[in-house]
Amino acid sequence: MDREELPEMVEWSLHLGPSFPEVVDTVWESPDFELKHSFLFRELDDRQFSEQFLSAAGKLLLMVLRKERAKLHATRGKRVSVFPSR
Repeated sequence: MDREELPEMVEWSLHLGPSFPEVVDTVWESPDFELKHSFLFRELDDRQFSEQFLSAAGKLLLMVLRKERAKLHATRGKRVSVFPSR
């Protein structure tokens, strides 16, 4: 699976019910990816996966947060603007 497919797989993992833990294991072993405009956290809470699949939900959250942390460290010291330059 490539970097472009991984974010979609992460998002869709929440819709796979009993297969969710297996998908999390697959994503865990995958290369880096970036979630953009993700509703993952809200959907994870809404679907109550934390109760049904506690270990897999925790593993998925840990992985996503580590990826985000790495992305933040990569931009440290660089000028990042949220406004387009004129």
